[in-house]
Amino acid sequence: IVVKEGKIAELSFYGDYFGNRDTKELARGLTGCPLERQALLRHLAETEVEEYFHGLTAGGLTELLLSPF
Repeated sequence: IVVKEGKIAELSFYGDYFGNRDTKELARGLTGCPLERQALLRHLAETEVEEYFHGLTAGGLTELLLSPF
């Protein structure tokens, strides 16, 4: 994750996970979103996160994105 001026500038997902959709699509959708809990939750509210990562919720993804910060 690359953050510039408090917003996600670049994001890539790597690893072994199961999902039905390409995570590059999710990463593009999150680009420009402020890296803040409430902003991420609002942004992901309309996203079916489990379509990208089996068993992961919007809240879980938010916590993962914020974990290194």
